[in-house]
Amino acid sequence: MSLQGISGKAVPFDGQVGGHAGVMSVEDGSMIIKDSLPKERAFYALLGTHEALAPLRDYVPEYMGQMKLTGSIVLRNVAYEFKKPNILDVKLGTVLYDEDADETKKARMIETARKTTSLESGVRLTGFKVWDPSKNDYEQTPKSFGKSIKVSQLPEGMAKFFPAAAIQDRALLTAVIDGIIGEVQEIKEIFEKVEMRMVGGSLLIVWEGDEEALKASLSATEELPEGGLTGKHKAEAAAAAPAAAERALKEVEVEVTGIAKGGAAEEESAETSSSLSTSSSKKLSLGYAVKMIDFAHTRLAPGEGPDKGVVLGMETTLNLLKGRKAELAAMAEDAGAA
Repeated sequence: MSLQGISGKAVPFDGQVGGHAGVMSVEDGSMIIKDSLPKERAFYALLGTHEALAPLRDYVPEYMGQMKLTGSIVLRNVAYEFKKPNILDVKLGTVLYDEDADETKKARMIETARKTTSLESGVRLTGFKVWDPSKNDYEQTPKSFGKSIKVSQLPEGMAKFFPAAAIQDRALLTAVIDGIIGEVQEIKEIFEKVEMRMVGGSLLIVWEGDEEALKASLSATEELPEGGLTGKHKAEAAAAAPAAAERALKEVEVEVTGIAKGGAAEEESAETSSSLSTSSSKKLSLGYAVKMIDFAHTRLAPGEGPDKGVVLGMETTLNLLKGRKAELAAMAEDAGAA
C-alpha cells in the first residue's frame, strides 16, 4: 500500500452490521467508502482542527478524504487488520431525530425510541456478527434482534457477542473485555466534557474471533495493564511503529473507482492532509478496537452541556460489559469447582 496513492475499484463492503445499506470498500478491504451528509463532512473537518475535539481523534476511524464528485467519504476500515473480526454496532442516545427533522419524523423517532431500548438505556444493539469456529462461519444477528428486545434482555445480546464457547481460553476473552471496558470508559469521559450533540451515532466494537490470532495479538503487548491497553499505553506503542505514524502525517491521495449517483462507475480521487488525518496512535492491532462512527447528525453545542443521552448509552454499555465479564468469571469458578 503506497503512501502516495492507493487504487482499485469499489466493491460492496461485507463487514457492515448496522447503518444504512450501500457502504462500499476498496478491493483489499483496507478502506470503506460511504455516502455522507454535509454535516458529517463538516464534523470530520472540525475533528482535525478543533481543540475541544482533540481527545476524540483516537476514537474515530482514520479519515482518508472525500470523493470530489459524489461527496462520499473514505475511512480506514477498523476491522481490516483482524483475521476473523467480531463486530458490534451499538447505537447510542435517547434522541433519535435531528433538530431540523419535520414533525412527522420526530414523532416517528420518538415512538421508535420508546418502543426499543433506546429511550430507557441510551443504547440499541443495531447488529453484530461473531465468528463461530465450530461452523467455520459467522453467526449473524440482524437489526431486528436489537429492535425487538427489552432493556432487561440487553445482557443476552452482550452474551451473544462474547460467547463463552467462541474461545477455549477464557482468560483471553476476559482480557479482551477488560481492554474494551477501558476504551469505552475513556470515550465516556471525553463525552462528559465535550459540549456536542450526536444523533444516530454508534459505538463500534471489534474483537479478534480467531483464537490463535487473538492470543498472538494480546501476547504482543506482553503484560496487559489492568483495564487493557488504552490511552497513553497505545500512544507509546504507536511511537514504536513509524510506518503507522507516517501514514497519518503525510498527504495521501486515494484513487478508487467510485459509484456515481446515477449508477455509472467513475474514477475519483480523495484527498486528505495531515490536519484531517486522525487516529494515528491506535493503529497497532491489540485483539480489539473501539471507535465512534456515524456523524451525519453531529454538531458542537457550546453552552448546551454534554449529550446526556449518549453518555447514558456509554454507561449502559459499560455495565453490560462488566456484567458479561462477571458472568464469565462465575462460569470459570463453577467449572473449577466441578
